[in-house]
Amino acid sequence: SYDIDIRDNVVYDTMLAEHTVNETGPFGLTECTLKYTKFGRYDMDLQNWVAEHKAECIHGYGPVPRDILLPYGATDVDAPLAIAAAQMAEMEEFMEPRGQYPSLWDTVMYTQRMLYELEMTGMELDEQRLKDLCEAYHGRLTELENRLKVLAAAPEVGYPNFNYRSTPQVQRLLFDKKHLGMIPIKTTKGRPWKEMHMQPEKQQDIVAKPSTDKNTLDILQDQHPIAKLLRQVRKLDTAYKVFLKTDEEADESTSGGGIGSKIWPDGRMHAHFSQLAETGRFRHSKPNVANWPKRAESDMAEIFGGKDKVPPLIRTIVVPSDGYYLMEADFCQAELFVLAALSGDQTMWDALTTPGKDLHDMTAISAFQLQVLKPDGETPQNEDELLAMAASDFDAFEKYQKQLYYLDQRGHKLSRGDFKSGIRVSAKNLNFGIPYGRGALDIARQVKGETGVDTAIEVLEQEIAQMMEAWKTVTYPDAWRYMEECASCVEDPGYIVNPWGRKRRFPAKVDRKLLPGMQRQAQNFPIQSTVADTCMIAMQLIDEYRARTGLRFKIVNQIHDAIIVELPKDEVEETKQMFRDTMGKIDIPISNSDQPLRLDIDIELMTRWGEKEK
Repeated sequence: SYDIDIRDNVVYDTMLAEHTVNETGPFGLTECTLKYTKFGRYDMDLQNWVAEHKAECIHGYGPVPRDILLPYGATDVDAPLAIAAAQMAEMEEFMEPRGQYPSLWDTVMYTQRMLYELEMTGMELDEQRLKDLCEAYHGRLTELENRLKVLAAAPEVGYPNFNYRSTPQVQRLLFDKKHLGMIPIKTTKGRPWKEMHMQPEKQQDIVAKPSTDKNTLDILQDQHPIAKLLRQVRKLDTAYKVFLKTDEEADESTSGGGIGSKIWPDGRMHAHFSQLAETGRFRHSKPNVANWPKRAESDMAEIFGGKDKVPPLIRTIVVPSDGYYLMEADFCQAELFVLAALSGDQTMWDALTTPGKDLHDMTAISAFQLQVLKPDGETPQNEDELLAMAASDFDAFEKYQKQLYYLDQRGHKLSRGDFKSGIRVSAKNLNFGIPYGRGALDIARQVKGETGVDTAIEVLEQEIAQMMEAWKTVTYPDAWRYMEECASCVEDPGYIVNPWGRKRRFPAKVDRKLLPGMQRQAQNFPIQSTVADTCMIAMQLIDEYRARTGLRFKIVNQIHDAIIVELPKDEVEETKQMFRDTMGKIDIPISNSDQPLRLDIDIELMTRWGEKEK
């Protein structure tokens, strides 16, 4: 705030060092003091005195007696140095350079410089658009709330004064025979409801309650208009509370309001960024800028009564300063490319890198053994000819592809449009869900929610399970073999390492109940952490590039595999080239290959976040 930049004086951080050697924590000064030094809880005398004199200490520790305050202050300065000295032996392996790139530790420390820039720069907001969005969402929410209350109070339903924010009331409305009498999908603990009640009564969880979460409403919405309306109200209410509601409107359920309450006096939003996630991926807070909707959803078109009535995306409230643009560069399909490279799965790699091939198409066609046919019922020209067409004239290839249809084993025909909105959605969720350790039922619930298919969830789950088995054994067996190897690392050797040297360690003795969850973490860790570390390296390269060239852009956001900068309008081409020369030229070391992995990047110039410059 006083333009005093301390970054060049920061040489070590005990919290980040502890995260590097023990990614699950705790990382705080108190815990590290107890772990690495003999000082113990040196703050207890001070804390006890402050607790007994709260009114006197409202403005700080000034009133604390010197015989308590001075020993505390001296030890508080000495403790981090003692911790650092003790940590050094464990830190050595993380201080070795990684080929042409700095050590993991150097990258972690350098990233602090970039987080300082992110937090201090912030993002400018269009407060008028924020206000307009708030009014649009609040107005529509009020309309739907009133409609829901009327339907719930109708004689055939019999639930006057229904409150959709009350979970017990929602449970009664949906599942009580006095009201809608619907069959629950799962328990609040995630256990399938039917599966539990098929067991002998003595083995049933008698305290289990039916879930009313998003997935449940996604599935139940086709069974009754109230369930569908409840789903819409919940979705709108959540968006309104999380993003738009102001401090003045905040109640006990809003935790202080939405984006409007996070605007600083400079008219910008300064989110908090943390490096302490187990995979190295950034955490965002105050507000969380990683969960703003990226694209308009069909749900919102239905909720607002048509595509032409849907308000602009919430993220479009972020604007550049006068005379500037926003530019976003992101790694294309980063996690799938990393999985393909780490596993050496050539089929997956070809699907990702060959024009005319599509990973999600291939997954769907292979898993369901679909026949691809031309309008006349003949098999399309051979694959080599199609790939040649895609390589030479992709527009012609896409036009040709739209004429195709798909025949399943039961003789059902699907147009290209039906295929993309149905089976291909399942395949896409599968491709992203399996590396995250998601099960067939979980993926089936998501597919049903996204597509609105009228297939019973039990049938859809069976189909997804069939696709998963084909994914693992037929379509991408090498990718699945690699994931199983990752899962086995939980017990032997007890850790897993990503290509950049970041570790994920597991307890020497694993509770058998916790083992499946840890195995899922081990399967996902090398994929997600590799992308996260690559983004950190990119930020360092970007900063060094700027120092060499004198470009005037500032980094304003970083989300998963994307970096967003604010740049002067007269430096567009130079900034694009910067991204190509930094993000676009990082070689990820792959141990099972002679060739490193270099991820493609996609660059967008924007007048608002989410709105391209025309």
